[in-house]
Amino acid sequence: MATNVKNLPLGRELFREYLLNEKLFPPGYVGSREEFLSRIEEEHERLGGLHSKVKYPLGSLRKALAQLRDLGYYENPTTNSWRRIAVTTEHATQNQILVNYRKAPPLAVDPSKPITVGKGGEAIYAWYLPQYLKDVGHFPMKIGKTSSSVEVRITEQVGYLPEKPVIGFVLCTDHSNEWERLLHTVLKLMHRSCPSAVGTEWYETTPEELAEIVHQLQALISNDHEPEPAE
Repeated sequence: MATNVKNLPLGRELFREYLLNEKLFPPGYVGSREEFLSRIEEEHERLGGLHSKVKYPLGSLRKALAQLRDLGYYENPTTNSWRRIAVTTEHATQNQILVNYRKAPPLAVDPSKPITVGKGGEAIYAWYLPQYLKDVGHFPMKIGKTSSSVEVRITEQVGYLPEKPVIGFVLCTDHSNEWERLLHTVLKLMHRSCPSAVGTEWYETTPEELAEIVHQLQALISNDHEPEPAE
C-alpha cells in the first residue's frame, strides 16, 4: 500500500488503492463485489486500519471497480462478477498517470496546522491555494467531506498543481453529510458562493470564520460550548 492506513477508517478513497494491489488481487482473480469487499476489509484490519465509515460500501466499491475497468485493470464479464486482468499497451498512458499519482508524496499542510475542532471518524475540510490568500478579507476555499484521511482525499481531488494546497480548517465529526449541508447552506445564504469556480463547493470565507460558524451552529443545535479540539 502506498498509503499508511494505520488508524484510518476504510473509506471510498482507499478502495481503489486496494483494488490496484496485485498481491491482494493478482491478474486472473475473479470474485463478486461482496468477495472483493471481504478481502479488502480483512487486509485493512491486518494493516491496522479501522472499520469503514462509508454508509454503502458495496456501492462505493462498485464505482471504484467501474473506474478501474475503464482504465483496463478489471473486466465485468457477468453481473456482479469482476476479474482482475493484466494491463494492456492500449492503456499505457492512463496507467502511467495512475502510477505517478500513487508515487506522489502526500500533500503537506502549509504553512501550519489547520484550525481543527470536534471529534469523530469523519471530517469536513476546507483548503485553499496560497495564491488566493489575501492580507484582509475572505478568499476562495474548497469545502468538502471525507470518511478517511483529509490529506488523501485532497490529493485525489487536486492531482498536480503549481503549489501545494493549504488545509485551513477541519471539523472532525461522525455526521459529515449533515455538517457539510449545513455549512454550504449557511455560506450560500451569506452570498459567499464562488460562481466562477469549477464545481459547487467553493466559497469566499476564512478558516476563522468557518470555526465561528461551527461554534454558532453547535450552540443552536445542542446548547453546548465550542467543540473540543481534536486530539
